[in-house]
Amino acid sequence: MISKESVSLINRFPRSMGHPRQDSIVYNKEEMWEYVKRYFKSSDIYLSVYSFTHIENGEIDEYSAVLDKVFFDFDGDKWLDDILKVHDWLEERNILHRVNCSGRGGHLFVFCKPQVQFKSGAIFNFVTHIEEELSVTVDSKIKGDLRRIFRFPNTFNFKGMRFCVPLTDKVLHTNVETIYSYAKEIRSEFDWFGKELVDLHKWDKERTYCVTDIESFKLSKLEDVNDAELNSVIKRIYDGSPTCIKRLMTKKDLDNVERYYLLIYLKEQAVVPKRLSEKVILKIMQSILSTKKFYHMSVEEGLRPFNSVMRKDYYIANCDEWKMNGMCPDKSCTKKNPRYIM
Repeated sequence: MISKESVSLINRFPRSMGHPRQDSIVYNKEEMWEYVKRYFKSSDIYLSVYSFTHIENGEIDEYSAVLDKVFFDFDGDKWLDDILKVHDWLEERNILHRVNCSGRGGHLFVFCKPQVQFKSGAIFNFVTHIEEELSVTVDSKIKGDLRRIFRFPNTFNFKGMRFCVPLTDKVLHTNVETIYSYAKEIRSEFDWFGKELVDLHKWDKERTYCVTDIESFKLSKLEDVNDAELNSVIKRIYDGSPTCIKRLMTKKDLDNVERYYLLIYLKEQAVVPKRLSEKVILKIMQSILSTKKFYHMSVEEGLRPFNSVMRKDYYIANCDEWKMNGMCPDKSCTKKNPRYIM
């Protein structure tokens, strides 16, 4: 049996915070609460699920995540039914866990033994096992994500117009309407459920990325994109773009910021006179990214960030911002914005 004092939901450091985009690393409780105080009245506030053991020059090594818990995010119409199924499964096995209402759904944290070799794979495989065994729907983008953030407890969900609050056993076993009413105020009460840390050993293996799963999930829409024409478009864009864009177009493991910059560029580019359709841009990303990264974008994220860039008025950052983010590889470039042809 594990002592509850030896596990923690938020009090292990260092870890990242965001409002909502991750923009800070906190190294202790004082810095964490100062960050919460700074943005409490104006922004949604998030905290990384994991603390990290290796941070260099302000950059987090995600593989140094201390895997002490597995995070489940439920936000569908039946989120409470699904969270109760998982809760009951954990209770039957006396596994230690906590439950929050996020303000528009539910968060569940399953505490685990940290001795895991394939951290991302173990999370992905365990969550997938729960989904399949219990027929529940977990937000796919959290599966295997070591940089995942969650809404900080007892901060306001500005879209849901409720607080993210911990749930006691009594409140958990009511209904959605009662829970949402309960979340209109900050709540200090919470329950620890179960007493044992889950052993992820049987799920501790590399995850697999199946291209056929990608195709069947979201990408049937791409079938009418002619590959020969696509290759011609990719070559024209590559040849006519500055070095920073060429670098991104040849990097298979783009991080989220790099992918965001490239998507906006492809949307707004002026090399090819005709504006590229969403289908063509998605197909270009499929040709650039590794299977693992494209799986993450299309299946785990459900194309949500992609659709956001395509359908909102985001504009290409100027070159000063590219340089500030360390994404300008050509110090001799005199452009003011990557989109400018001359």
